[in-house]
Amino acid sequence: MSAPPSVIRVPRRAWYGLACVLLVPWVLVVWLLLRETSGPKPAAPAAAATRSPGTGATVPGENASGPWGRLSFSRVLIEPPEDFIPVVFTTPQPIRWHLPAADAAAATRFWSELGLAPAATAPLQRAAEPAGPGGGWIVRPDPEAVLALTAADRTKLYTALAADPRNALQRDPFRCRTEAVEDWFEGSGLPDDVVALTRRLLYERNGSMYFSDHDLVLPRIPTAAGRIRYIKVMSRKTALLGQLHVDRSSDVDALVRYWGQGRRSKDIEPLLQSLARRPEGGSLDLVHLLPPFARRLLYTYPIPSDDPADLAHDCHWTSLNFYSTQPDNRFADLEQARLALLRDYYQVNGAPALGDIVMFVRPDGQGVHSCVYVADDVVFTKNGAAFSVPWTLARLENVVAFYTVTEPLEVRRYRLKPR
Repeated sequence: MSAPPSVIRVPRRAWYGLACVLLVPWVLVVWLLLRETSGPKPAAPAAAATRSPGTGATVPGENASGPWGRLSFSRVLIEPPEDFIPVVFTTPQPIRWHLPAADAAAATRFWSELGLAPAATAPLQRAAEPAGPGGGWIVRPDPEAVLALTAADRTKLYTALAADPRNALQRDPFRCRTEAVEDWFEGSGLPDDVVALTRRLLYERNGSMYFSDHDLVLPRIPTAAGRIRYIKVMSRKTALLGQLHVDRSSDVDALVRYWGQGRRSKDIEPLLQSLARRPEGGSLDLVHLLPPFARRLLYTYPIPSDDPADLAHDCHWTSLNFYSTQPDNRFADLEQARLALLRDYYQVNGAPALGDIVMFVRPDGQGVHSCVYVADDVVFTKNGAAFSVPWTLARLENVVAFYTVTEPLEVRRYRLKPR
């Protein structure tokens, strides 16, 4: 027969102590939860920005409503990867300008009509000479004369030089919106004297600040790594991040009609409905509402290539492929792009819609840029064919200013014909 089991007797005081050990942590957890839920609520976001926006700041138009719903935007600066910086950009070149003048008389008129300060004109005019067998005139100015230009004279001179495609640095300069200049150099890691000199050489046009004189700054940077870093900073581009806000008060059917254009309603509707069912609603990055082609390219850079066809993946190739499942490289040919626009699209003047191609046209009828309307006057754009230029979202007015150099541009919109 087995022995009776042993019984361990625990004093009543020990039981009280054990209960406290077990219960106190749970009481503390409950107290913390009650404290968190009953404490001050975070401030609601402002309905609209009232200050000049910088990097990361909410830009004007936040919570703007329309057929696209309720949107908000913030601004960021992105810069190209180091491997994407062309070697020629980091190697200082002698300064040489091509004057839009065929002979000596025309060159003289150029300087007189330009209206620079006499002290600025004299050394530049002395540096002008016939270009040689090809005709025309060129200027090989002394760097000190270029450094001495005032911001106003620099704007006048470089705007005039931009009329000649051979003046690449004036025709396609580094640029940044005026209100974002402070952010242009934020966290750049560049020496203070380099930043100060660069700021001194900036010039303004059409609401943007431009820079065409990196050949004056690069010699002052002693290392190759420093020069690469400098070009990366100067190549920074402003881009918009956008969000669509959806809650139970949203008209989901209207949102599906707008964002589901291009036969994409089935891809858009479930996600929007799911956000609208949530008690607190939700926000969705606009990149998720774009067609696959645009979604894949947005905020990215083209891979550098020696193939001329890849360099032709420009604004028109981008615009005409917006709804393409796979990009059609026929649109890399300018004539094919023009024929496709005339054949497959019609011009519209009413309310803009997602997918409309926005074309910038010079007075002579030449189209200089195209982009795609997204919503709330924000467009999907590639501002230049270079590999150092990303695909971004931008305000339409800013893109117009970007391309307005010496003459006003007409803005036309084209919509894909119904299939």
